[in-house]
Amino acid sequence: MPILKIIFDICLLRGRPQDLPASWNLFWLTVLAVVATSYTSVVYIDGSSLGNLFHVILHETIFGAVVWTVLKVRGRPERWLQSIAALYAVKALFSLITLPFMPQVAEAAKHAFEAVQQGNPAPFGWELLFVFAVTIWHLLAMSQVMRHAAEVSFGLGVLISFLALVAAGMVKILLMTIFSIPVPA
Repeated sequence: MPILKIIFDICLLRGRPQDLPASWNLFWLTVLAVVATSYTSVVYIDGSSLGNLFHVILHETIFGAVVWTVLKVRGRPERWLQSIAALYAVKALFSLITLPFMPQVAEAAKHAFEAVQQGNPAPFGWELLFVFAVTIWHLLAMSQVMRHAAEVSFGLGVLISFLALVAAGMVKILLMTIFSIPVPA
């Protein structure tokens, strides 16, 4: 499967989003993959609910809009389809990597939260360190996509990727506040 190889190469910081076909079918496949894997990860932590599914879909939609905005500002909106397909595919792959560890991560996060509530330092076990390392790797892979899509340096790609994640989260919170959308427990 050449598409999977391209996605793996992007994750290894060797591939480029423009190596993927500009295909709406691939786009929808990656949307389905990122929603399914992200929702499954959320289920381990917060339980299954229609609200959680809505939040995952809302976040990915806003993230797609932020990426389009970045590419539009850089004068490259035609690169959105391949770029967002690459970003969604990469996120789905990294979610799959962490998925088997989510029960341990959820338990470790619960213990860390309880410790902080009691005024103690949060224990940082291998589970949280693993997820932190995978998250950094995911950010670097996103940066690889944004670097090529927006034609910027890798460092600027890191900054754009980080700010895109923050912007998507902030817009989601703003929309939830404006429309009184309940936050999952």
